[in-house]
Amino acid sequence: MGSLPVGEVGWFVQPSLSLSVGFDDNVRFTAKDRRSDVFVAVSPAILVRADTPRISATATYAPAATFYLSESAENRILHTGTARALATLVQDRLFLDARAAASSSDLFGTFGEDTVGGARRNQIQTVSASISPYAVQRFGGLAVARTGYIFSVTDQSRQDSSRPVFIDDPVFGPIRARSFTPTSFISHTGYLTVTSGEDFGRLLLTGNLQGTTYDGDGIYDGAGRWEAVFGAGYGVTRWLFALGEIGYESLKYNTVPKTDISGPIWSVGARLVPSDTSELTVRYGRRDGYNAWQVDGATNLFGPRTRLFASYSDRLTSTALRAAELLQTTTLDPFGNPIFTASGAPAPISGNTGLLGFQDGLYRTRTVSAAISHTLPRDTFVLSVNHENRRPFAADPRSRQQVATEGTSVGLSWSRPLDELTNLTSFVRYGVRSIGGGRGSDSTFYSLGATLTHALSDTLSGALSYRLDVRDDDIGNDTIYRNLVVATVRKTF
Repeated sequence: MGSLPVGEVGWFVQPSLSLSVGFDDNVRFTAKDRRSDVFVAVSPAILVRADTPRISATATYAPAATFYLSESAENRILHTGTARALATLVQDRLFLDARAAASSSDLFGTFGEDTVGGARRNQIQTVSASISPYAVQRFGGLAVARTGYIFSVTDQSRQDSSRPVFIDDPVFGPIRARSFTPTSFISHTGYLTVTSGEDFGRLLLTGNLQGTTYDGDGIYDGAGRWEAVFGAGYGVTRWLFALGEIGYESLKYNTVPKTDISGPIWSVGARLVPSDTSELTVRYGRRDGYNAWQVDGATNLFGPRTRLFASYSDRLTSTALRAAELLQTTTLDPFGNPIFTASGAPAPISGNTGLLGFQDGLYRTRTVSAAISHTLPRDTFVLSVNHENRRPFAADPRSRQQVATEGTSVGLSWSRPLDELTNLTSFVRYGVRSIGGGRGSDSTFYSLGATLTHALSDTLSGALSYRLDVRDDDIGNDTIYRNLVVATVRKTF
């Protein structure tokens, strides 16, 4: 126990306990039958960091139990946490990778950074975990081979399964929970990757064999994904690399109609690395049965204080598959915040589906995101823009319902230490969502808030926060709003 500054070798374990008292003037976040209430929340938490010759790990876990004074049916326990650990079993040869994430999000959608939702019956708990032993073999300067196995489990379930799935949403009316059915699956993945070494100079060759089988319900019953890919990269100059790959894939999912895609995959592209702090990768090719672009980039603007991240992806996926994919493509910073491994950009909370919410079945999902952070001696600003477009591809056999959705959100946050003991953070967000491809309904989201935190001692702190949430729906001309005030005391041990 005790303090371990970031970058030092050893273990750091910091448990804490938070007690909150708050007032919510629209507990279920509805336009009609608004109910206000006072609540108490208790949240034990733990932060673990390890940096030793054998183990590197960061983990946070903070379950929260919330109890309402009058609306006891809204009492809930939410699990939130992230963990990444890498253990060296045999030096330079054998490793064990372990990952986990847990989050809760609103069934009908909310801002991507949010964990605040509405009624308990609309809360979806997502839990993903994986463990992966793998071996690395080096062949001098000729090549490096890596082979491994990934065991993964993903579960998405409703907080209150005792309530009827058919609910009265202010936008959609009595429906089957936005075509969402609780789901879970276990996946088994085996892979072999061979990468050329420095003997090849500017030429980089890669070969990858990978296969995944699923054991679960709905679309994951008997599902599988296999691919073989050969790739090449060539350093045209010190900052420009030409990229290409060719291979074959086979995808099968238990959908309606059946998803059975087999055929060649390919891509061409380029990577630009003009400096140590700038990188841009652009690819165009065929995968998941269609052609699409993929873009990832990050750079400093006007010096090290301003950092820009941007990405574009177009994949065939589901809400549960995306949670499992995020687990494998992200890592954690020293404070437990998820970031993308490739770019270092801030990553969404695993299981948070943004403004579009949870849906059954497979969707062709296009995602565009950009964020710019600017750090001053006492102030930090972050401006983010996200856009997501989902088009139905194949339905879950249990619900057989799908609908096209599209949403865009913009957020701005600001943090500033007022003195050595007091810190102020604030945010404002705006979003629009369209359901039904222009033939359904549109919603507009607004949210703003601020939190004042003060250190009472080395181990005791207090916080006071306020937020306003507004949602305008064109069906019924309904406007939903909520004011939320929370006072929190946190003790670290």
